[in-house]
Amino acid sequence: MGNKGKTTATNKVGRRAMERFINGKTVLNQQTKSRSKYSTFQKTHRINFRLGFDLLQYNIVVRPFICKLHRIKHPLELDALLYLYPIQFFTTKDFAELPLRQYNITLKSCVDTGYLKNVVVGFHKDRSVYSLSDFGINIVQDYYQYLSGEKTINDGKYKNPFRAEDSIKIDAQREKVMVRLKEQTEKNPSKFRKSLYSKE
Repeated sequence: MGNKGKTTATNKVGRRAMERFINGKTVLNQQTKSRSKYSTFQKTHRINFRLGFDLLQYNIVVRPFICKLHRIKHPLELDALLYLYPIQFFTTKDFAELPLRQYNITLKSCVDTGYLKNVVVGFHKDRSVYSLSDFGINIVQDYYQYLSGEKTINDGKYKNPFRAEDSIKIDAQREKVMVRLKEQTEKNPSKFRKSLYSKE
């Protein structure tokens, strides 16, 4: 009985060790495949992207680029324009639904800045109708055109805010990523982003 119990225990330990070995080997194989698949030495993987899900891929650099290009003080002002652009016409009540007041972004401040304009003056302010101004429309279209790669970063400091006198250290890193977007767009003009949005 004693030897049989020892043998059974030894077999269990052996099976567990074998399972750990197999599992460990499986993990190593998966890691090896992942390293091979995403290796920087395999150039074919550098231009691959998931079709239909890549429009916002470069938002991390395009967003600050647009804010600097158009001197937008708070990124949420850009978010408000992106939200209001498809609506075209809206009222004070519509604007008030946006969570902006705590950041001191109001309908009046957006009108004063030139992002919005009053198109219908009502007898009461709640009945007035607003829309994006030409300046606001230009900001939104620039955002989508740079994001899609239709417009690309320029080397001149007057058209490249990442090289402006008030640029900060991180802007140089952002510029490198924007250049990558430019290169990918030039290499794949037929399928890279432009078809994923419409200006109309």
